[in-house]
Amino acid sequence: MQLWKKLQEEMLQRGAQREETQSTLGTFRQDVDTVSLALLDLERKVDSLQEETDFLKKLHNDESALCDVRQENESVAAKNLQKVEEQSKSKFADLCEVAN
Repeated sequence: MQLWKKLQEEMLQRGAQREETQSTLGTFRQDVDTVSLALLDLERKVDSLQEETDFLKKLHNDESALCDVRQENESVAAKNLQKVEEQSKSKFADLCEVAN
């Protein structure tokens, strides 16, 4: 009889351990699902940030190119202005000489 009681108690303990283990496993599965969803969300954010970074790099490169073109145009315009001023002075000098 005592063996029977001992076996019965052991069986009850193992049943309780099994239920506890299943409960813990369920909790772990929920945690894994939560972490998986969080990981997917973070991966989407990383992709979005990478796209934004690529866009900003392209924008920066385009702005740099425009700045270079502007500087070149300003340089050409300054040279042309200087050339026109020199020609104007020369023509004015010629006209003054003819007038005298």
